[in-house]
Amino acid sequence: MRSRLIVIITAILLGVLFLSPVSGKLDHVYASSTAAPEPVTQTIFGTAMLHITVGDGLNQAEAANASWTRGRSVLWSIVEPSEGVRDWDALSSLESELQDASSRGIQVILVVHSTPEWARKIAGSGPTCGPIHANKLAAFGSFMNEMVARYSVPPYNVKYWELWNEPDVDPSLVSTNSGFGCWGDQADPYYGGRYYAEMLKTVYPQIKAADPQAQVLMGGLLMDCDPRPGAGCAAIGHSALPGKFLEGILLNNGGSYFDGISFHAYDIYQNQLGQYANPGWQSAWNTTGPSLIAKAQFIQSMLSQYGVSGKYLMNTETALLCTECSSDAVFEASKAYYVAQSYSAAIAQGLRANIWYSMLGWRNSGLLNADLSPRPAYTAFQFSRNTLQNAIGVRDITEYAGLKGYEVQQADRRIWVLWSLDGNTHSVDLPVAPVFAWDALGTPVAPDASVDVSLNPLYLEWNMLFSDVPVGHWATSWIERLYQAGVTGGCAASPTLRYCPENTVTRAQMAIFLLKGMHGSSFSPPEVGADTGFGDVPASHWAAAWIKQLAVEGITSGCGSGNYCPENSVTRAQMAVFLLKAKYGAGYAAPEVGDSTGFDDVLTSHWAAAWVKQLATEGITGGCGSGIYCPENPVTRAQMAVFLVRTFGLP
Repeated sequence: MRSRLIVIITAILLGVLFLSPVSGKLDHVYASSTAAPEPVTQTIFGTAMLHITVGDGLNQAEAANASWTRGRSVLWSIVEPSEGVRDWDALSSLESELQDASSRGIQVILVVHSTPEWARKIAGSGPTCGPIHANKLAAFGSFMNEMVARYSVPPYNVKYWELWNEPDVDPSLVSTNSGFGCWGDQADPYYGGRYYAEMLKTVYPQIKAADPQAQVLMGGLLMDCDPRPGAGCAAIGHSALPGKFLEGILLNNGGSYFDGISFHAYDIYQNQLGQYANPGWQSAWNTTGPSLIAKAQFIQSMLSQYGVSGKYLMNTETALLCTECSSDAVFEASKAYYVAQSYSAAIAQGLRANIWYSMLGWRNSGLLNADLSPRPAYTAFQFSRNTLQNAIGVRDITEYAGLKGYEVQQADRRIWVLWSLDGNTHSVDLPVAPVFAWDALGTPVAPDASVDVSLNPLYLEWNMLFSDVPVGHWATSWIERLYQAGVTGGCAASPTLRYCPENTVTRAQMAIFLLKGMHGSSFSPPEVGADTGFGDVPASHWAAAWIKQLAVEGITSGCGSGNYCPENSVTRAQMAVFLLKAKYGAGYAAPEVGDSTGFDDVLTSHWAAAWVKQLATEGITGGCGSGIYCPENPVTRAQMAVFLVRTFGLP
């Protein structure tokens, strides 16, 4: 779906560049009011093909475990050349391609475009790529309803429908039969975006009526430069008007009439190993990384500005481009490095898909040669797909000067993708030695605690249970031992298993921790009966039976006045008493404190002095640092893991 406008735009850019498993139940915690999105079954990895055929690389896409493809489109003008007369036989070859992709488990994003002459807003010989006349929007809705009903079911199973390709282009800038969407309008301050929203309002209900599970994508936005004041458009001397297209859609209340936004993000090779840039988005290899980051963040900012939530983003065309790089080994290596950067960045940005354009390529972007043999970028794509799979972004890695990278969670593995941001090779001391390490092409690297990081990205892998316990966290081993002992199931299981290490422990949660530590992971308290014995813990409270049993066993008598204070945080002083009583029984009393507790902030006159000192004597605590115990500080879940493992000798 490339044409001469992209070549023109890229030429402008180049000119500027060359000039310058959970065991046990989850611990009870209070969840955020915003529900986490359901995980998507597909990975983000996709590749485009002009035709979804063996000759265009379908076998290789399947071998690389690609989840998505995009390329072949439906031309409305061909299927319905006369209003109301639809020739579905015109799509017979496409139907075969859709069936083949579906049988291989590859989800097709099907682009629909090309306005028939009878429906054009610009009458007569106006562009097929251009907008639909207002009086014919309903006709397009009817067409989409029938098409979705036809192709959303077996054997085709199309679920993603993209309405026009790069619609943020004015038709006067391209040929009349261009593959661009060309809904752009240079006479409109929002470049035609408001009118595109009218189309969405008409068509979206028709698509959902045909298939409630269908996903409607705003056509893949070209977004040639950042339109904000003083940003990319200003930097390259380009009009900011096309960048207002998305805002026009949102301004006209189009936000309720699409499910996701498809956009395109390319970078231009700078004729040196690993170097690229996209000045229209002020992105470069040594500053921001791939331009998809800037574009995704711009889209999210626009959605936020207009109060539109619940939308996902898909980068449906991405690649590293170079016109004059045929058979250039340095460019091919750079392209392979870019693959690792692009996909790890896409995961960090939370994209639903990141689709390489393409298998055979455009401007030397291909993953394959013309004879379908693999280029290094194909090897990098396949390795990245098999390593990152359904990974979820955890954080940007910012602690190393001169480096860029991302930490992601893939099942029970924590993975870093890390590369040099300045072209130099950096010796990096990691928090702990990884289990495995590879370069961008999947070549094994020694998994040492100190690694050399260059322009060739490294994948570093650790075995980690909880997505919110970072690599090198001081309590990692204690938390994982608590999990393996069945005392905790974490604080959440979706979309990834989490522990919430910095959350404080409430007295209700503590009751469960202590009883499971005392009696084992399979312990369940007796039925609570009519009451718990505490005025502030009704029998309907989620932890009622645990709290009552803790009192029955003499570990607690409550917080005073007949109450238990279940939602109060447990202090470190209180925890000393709870742990020692749980370990030795209700009748246990700590030895006399003597002349000193061993901690500067716990005087011998402190109510828990003897208990705190005994806890330290038994090696259960070493205090909170610098010779103090912090008796009134609340206990965090990370600290609780250490306390429990040490107190009960958990393996």
